Amino acid sequence: MNRSTLDFLKPMFPVHFSDYSILVINQTTQGNLLQSGYPGVRVINSFEKGLSKSRNLALQNAENKLILLTDDDVEFTPDFDENIVKAFNNGCEDFAAIQFCAEDKERKRLKSYPSKNKALSYLNILSAMSIELVYNKEKILGSKLRFDENFGLGAAFPLGEEHIFLGDLKRAGYKLGFYKEYIVRHSNDKNSDKIPFKQWYETLGSYYKRMFPGSYLLWIFIYFGFNIKQGKLSFFKVPFAFSYFIKGKNSYLQTK
Repeated sequence: MNRSTLDFLKPMFPVHFSDYSILVINQTTQGNLLQSGYPGVRVINSFEKGLSKSRNLALQNAENKLILLTDDDVEFTPDFDENIVKAFNNGCEDFAAIQFCAEDKERKRLKSYPSKNKALSYLNILSAMSIELVYNKEKILGSKLRFDENFGLGAAFPLGEEHIFLGDLKRAGYKLGFYKEYIVRHSNDKNSDKIPFKQWYETLGSYYKRMFPGSYLLWIFIYFGFNIKQGKLSFFKVPFAFSYFIKGKNSYLQTK
């Protein structure tokens, strides 16, 4: 947002960013436009706000066969591009999206990953991060599906946009996979840790209702059980969390 130079790209890539095909969606104002002097780096200055709107604009204007929708605070591993191409050339040509692995800044895995390459289940989708995902442009554009602009930072419900998008693809019959290679580094800070308790569960209510329209109660209780087991939610707070969840679910229904 509000970038005036391309300097932020320098620490992101293992070689100079001009060696890659890059599309920058710069959400900004009329008086703060970003320009590129590099043939391989295109810039779209957008005057709308919202992460999902930005990603949809990127999908609409992408040129290459594979699309990596990334944030501006990541660092790609030295062989990230080779790992991506290897995955899509190794039996995954017809996949709509593949989830890869991420490291933290100390070169340790960012979270737990499956032990082998596999298809993504709905449970796997719920733990996927946007920076781990690479999309097949032909499949995505052919699906006519896009990110739900009610979800994501800057929207009414500020999380879950990538999970909802993957869930929509899976329900539509598109193949989604996991490939056990590292492509990106990121801090292990979680945005969810910064969201107040009430807002978090209200947002979850909208998210689970959108993600699993007919079975959202089952999934939220699975989430409650997991968090109780991990010590992240006390039994005392469950009734409050559930009431906020229902409020968030109803807020989402009002947008339809």
